[in-house]
Amino acid sequence: MKNMLHKQATLLAALALAFVALAAFPQTGRADTFALEGTGTLGSFSGIFQYIPAGPTAGSVKISLTNDSPLANGGYITGFAFNFPSVAVVSGVTVSSDYPDFALLGVSPLNNVNASPYGKFDVGSTTGVSWSGGNTHGAIAVGDTGTFQFDLTGTGLGSLGAGDFLEALSYQTNDKLGEAFIGRFQGFCDGGSDKVPGIPSPTPEPAPLALLGLGVAGLVLRRPAL
Repeated sequence: MKNMLHKQATLLAALALAFVALAAFPQTGRADTFALEGTGTLGSFSGIFQYIPAGPTAGSVKISLTNDSPLANGGYITGFAFNFPSVAVVSGVTVSSDYPDFALLGVSPLNNVNASPYGKFDVGSTTGVSWSGGNTHGAIAVGDTGTFQFDLTGTGLGSLGAGDFLEALSYQTNDKLGEAFIGRFQGFCDGGSDKVPGIPSPTPEPAPLALLGLGVAGLVLRRPAL
């Protein structure tokens, strides 16, 4: 009897894990998520890059950025940029954010965001009128996090994932490799500024957790009673 009760409790726990994970998984479109980490000479950031398709002609890039720079020297994230996958054609972009001083940057023509020496990027957002002219007013201070959503329209957007964007590298006119993501820092206490590439790494999706929970439940059901 004791073993049977333990078996039932284990089964219920596994099923609960599965249902919670499935409830968290987006049902209106496949979304995949990458973590971003960048450390430069003065500035550093961490963040999340996510893409959610909304059909073959629309999708949304969601980005969060946290300013991890050393507090003693201050500094603000005043802009960032990334690229579009070559397999898609983006004809329209709008950006929204909880930092309203950030405006859309780039888009037309492509490769219009000059983040030298890291090449030219397709699209981004900044507190200024250009990549190099960001304003620290309304920018992301040390310890703060900004969230952004780029709503895209075009063709070939339905089958994309975040990895497709982060595999698209900036255009270089020299023999250097391009970058997938770049952050712009200004307003350090020492008067300096910084441009920091973001290094992407994939993060687990909720769906595998659900499968794991269901798998454990199946094993519990198959295990013979003692």
